[in-house]
Amino acid sequence: MKLALRHVLLHSLLLMASLGALYWAIYRYSVEQTAESLVQELHDLEKLEATHGDQMLKQIVASWSTNTLSNERYFLLINASGEKLAGNLAEWPAALPSDEKVHQITLNKTLFLDAKHQYGQHWPMIAIEFPNGSKLMIAESNEAASRLSDYGIIVISVVLLVSVLLTLALGFILGRSVLNRTSQITDTVSSIINGDLKQRMPVSNQNDEFDQLSDHLNLMLDQIETLMQGMRQVTNNIAHDLRKPLSRLKNRLDVTLLEQRSPQEYEDAMTHSIEDADELLKTFSELLEIAQTEAGAYRGNWSCLNISDIAEVLVTLYRDQAETHDLNLVLRIEPNLFVNGNRHLMNVMLSNLLDNAVKFSPAGSTMYFCAQRLHDQVRMTITDQGFGIPASQHAQVLNRFVRLDAARSTEGNGLGLSLVNAVIKLHRGKMLFADNHPGLIVILSLPASTDEPPNTHA
Repeated sequence: MKLALRHVLLHSLLLMASLGALYWAIYRYSVEQTAESLVQELHDLEKLEATHGDQMLKQIVASWSTNTLSNERYFLLINASGEKLAGNLAEWPAALPSDEKVHQITLNKTLFLDAKHQYGQHWPMIAIEFPNGSKLMIAESNEAASRLSDYGIIVISVVLLVSVLLTLALGFILGRSVLNRTSQITDTVSSIINGDLKQRMPVSNQNDEFDQLSDHLNLMLDQIETLMQGMRQVTNNIAHDLRKPLSRLKNRLDVTLLEQRSPQEYEDAMTHSIEDADELLKTFSELLEIAQTEAGAYRGNWSCLNISDIAEVLVTLYRDQAETHDLNLVLRIEPNLFVNGNRHLMNVMLSNLLDNAVKFSPAGSTMYFCAQRLHDQVRMTITDQGFGIPASQHAQVLNRFVRLDAARSTEGNGLGLSLVNAVIKLHRGKMLFADNHPGLIVILSLPASTDEPPNTHA
């Protein structure tokens, strides 16, 4: 409402200034028209005197003076001695010079033959002196202009008053409308603050700025609710997945302390306890790395990387592990594939995918790692012949601590694909899953770099 009142005040001031300028322009136009009319009439009488002489001028002035009361124009013709020859004015104003220019002269009580005019007003007057010494003056009453001016002031005042009232009414209506919309939003926000995350901002059919704001806020609230649900799910999964190693660690220590043990038994208990602690630390480290990567806050150097060299090194490391599982790992990599990124994160991403492929592939099967340049993208595919991932669960497996039923019996905490997804997004890439019938195909696409590092094999 304060905003509406400020707009009303500003509108009123602008309207007042506009009407005042219009009034002044009309008034000035009227004054200029009167002055031009007086100058023209004086010049006409001057020509008449020059053409027909003083007597004709005297007759014309006398004739016009008798009819001047209707048109409010006044004349005075005097001789060189100052005696009145004709006209309807009583005397010559002392302040009026005979310079053929219009002057605003103050009226006095001795100027008129009658008492119908208000003294103290300013009338436009003009005068001329002829060669024989006689003088002629013409004056015009401004009472009509004053009445027009008064009428104009009244009209302007009425227009201004009506405009202000209408603007106030419109401002009140708009203010109430805005208050109603903001009150609805405020009530909804209060409900959300009190814990009701299902509430959404009201949206009308007007499709105005408030509706657009409400739509964006509702999208934000949907995202917040999704994140909250994900946070609750992550919390539950953390509690579930960390309970096992913590319980195993506590039970082992309790059993060890029940009675005297040999040094070897103490050493074995400590070794297994350290392994459980390492498993816990690994889980928390992976969670922290995922959070930093998803937030774009991972600290590390970025440079132009040769993915071909990085992949060859990793595949070489995992080839031995594949052979121990009776797996055949086939490598098909184009040389000198460059991307901009972080070397550590690239290693983590590819290591997780290769580790999953080896872990979930049956003995005697074949794995493929392929990398090639496609237009402006570097595409990498990792193919196995394991149990795969159902299409309905492609999005679900990217969440933290999600493990499919077929993977429950294997080692892991369900964070690998979440970390891979975070790394690929940080590098402005994409990850897709496809069915290998049987098995899984993981497709990674990264923007190719046009800059080649100084040492391509570094």
